[in-house]
Amino acid sequence: MRRLGLLPLVLTLAACGSSDQFGIPDKRVINDCEHGGVEVRVGLNGGQPGMERTEDHLTFAIEVANNLREDIVVTRIRVDPTPDEMSPYRLSPTSGSFSETIPENDEHLFELPVTLRTMFVDDRRQQTVGSRNVLTVVVTVMLQNGDSYRCGYGVPAPGT
Repeated sequence: MRRLGLLPLVLTLAACGSSDQFGIPDKRVINDCEHGGVEVRVGLNGGQPGMERTEDHLTFAIEVANNLREDIVVTRIRVDPTPDEMSPYRLSPTSGSFSETIPENDEHLFELPVTLRTMFVDDRRQQTVGSRNVLTVVVTVMLQNGDSYRCGYGVPAPGT
């Protein structure tokens, strides 16, 4: 009997802590972009960064595959570089707004322009650390239904 008296208090506290009356969050962030309903693959297209140039204009290719049993609508894609002081390259963040419907069991390739800057690294640090030929980025794909797919990738630098 005593346990049943606490049940209304527990239910009230649980309802107050949720984002809506059923405890289902309004938006979901999914951190697995390789398995499941939506898959995201990322590549960097463009020429080889040259030591004589300090800035190159390249393109991120983001492929979104829909393995769900319904159509999805991609509304926004954002690519954020992960800082790496040892890398000789710096990427600018980039994003784009879309309204692209991807039917079930289909895929679409999105392209976003990006600037790659070649940084001059101290030769002594370069010898001890070695050249880093992988650019690390976080890619976020937002869907019209409120789901967001946010995952990290290591993208080979152009020309490597």
